[in-house]
Amino acid sequence: MSEEPNIFFPPIGTGSIELKLGSADTGGNLSMFIQTLPPGEGTNEHLHQNCDETGYVLEGTIRASLAGKISEFGPGDSFFVPRKIPHAISNGGTVAARFLFTVTPGGLENYFREVSDQDASRPDEIDRIRAIAKKHGLEVVGPPLEL
Repeated sequence: MSEEPNIFFPPIGTGSIELKLGSADTGGNLSMFIQTLPPGEGTNEHLHQNCDETGYVLEGTIRASLAGKISEFGPGDSFFVPRKIPHAISNGGTVAARFLFTVTPGGLENYFREVSDQDASRPDEIDRIRAIAKKHGLEVVGPPLEL
């Protein structure tokens, strides 16, 4: 595993994301993470231009919108999000949710590394955050899921 920081705190409702296996470790084939999503948090609806995402819930429950269809996933459940499909996740429960997710091909850690030092509470940073996302093949296409 590389010596780069491996726990990220993106600025918009995503809790913490720990890099378990990076692109540099897999020849670019995949990146693997564990995300801890506190109650009441969730991602904006977004899509990945360049990678597919696969998730496996370890603890808690997450709600996900996958191409407009809302589903709930609990421990032992898995999901797949093809590239270019809008999706969002949220935790409407009372305990933190933890899930493993991979992206193929790898490299999403570069986005998390770059965006984690931004401050989403500052209006002037939102455009910068969107530019960083676009640079890494991410596009925000909607608001977070309602809890």
